[in-house]
Amino acid sequence: VETMNVTDVYHSSLGYSTAAEASSMNYIDPDFRAAGWGLGGLICLTSLALIIWTMWFRNNRVMRAFQPFLLIQSAIGLFFLGGTIIPLGFDDSLFSDEVLDATCMAIPWIYIFGFSVFYSSVYSKIRMCMKIFKDPDKYDVLLVKPADSFKVFLRIFLLNGIILALWTALDPLKWVREEVSQGEISSDGTVETYGACRGETYESLGYTAALFFLNLILCFVGTYQAFKCRFLVLEYNEMQWLPLSLFPFFECWIVGGPILIFVREDPTTTFVLLAVVIV
Repeated sequence: VETMNVTDVYHSSLGYSTAAEASSMNYIDPDFRAAGWGLGGLICLTSLALIIWTMWFRNNRVMRAFQPFLLIQSAIGLFFLGGTIIPLGFDDSLFSDEVLDATCMAIPWIYIFGFSVFYSSVYSKIRMCMKIFKDPDKYDVLLVKPADSFKVFLRIFLLNGIILALWTALDPLKWVREEVSQGEISSDGTVETYGACRGETYESLGYTAALFFLNLILCFVGTYQAFKCRFLVLEYNEMQWLPLSLFPFFECWIVGGPILIFVREDPTTTFVLLAVVIV
């Protein structure tokens, strides 16, 4: 038999239900959360499978040509990118404010780390293609050394890390509940609210914009250089897929960024949009 406490009885006598409470709090829809987490989990599992597959066939001639360490590096980056979807689905219907405060600032760190790992693996190959394109007589094969790829990663993550460190130290994101503009007020006086990660000042918007434009420029530079080398003839036609590895980031950020501003008061739509951008 279902039991009710004093608070439930009192709310029931007023015609107030937990369904109305959930609606007024604007939690992330459980079905959309499950779908997003499923996609994030699929990306992570696929990345792990690709790592295992690459290591298993690492001595294959074609695999050696694509350089297994670069493929593994790309898969690791995709693992962290996909994993970002999981904490994006957290809200105060599941966790305490303390947990959400830590999660809020962890999300950009995880995403930027994943992007930096993935981008450095792709761009180090594009940069080598540029060298071959400018001086084809000097190079016999397309070969990227692990140290070169690691240097690219360090430079990119250092630039992003400085912005993230300042953001974390000076105006970290915290979990807050805010009233929905033009939100409804129910008969019992409950005001419609939504939960989100927000900084205490507008400095957070500046850090977000700095990260957005920095990585947007990186994607543009990488895509442009790959486009310049499009007529470079390689054994396995790498120049056909290298631009396609970076351009989707550029496209999704350009389209998704402005939309995010308009749906910021709807947690479910925000979660779905961010998940689509990551996927």
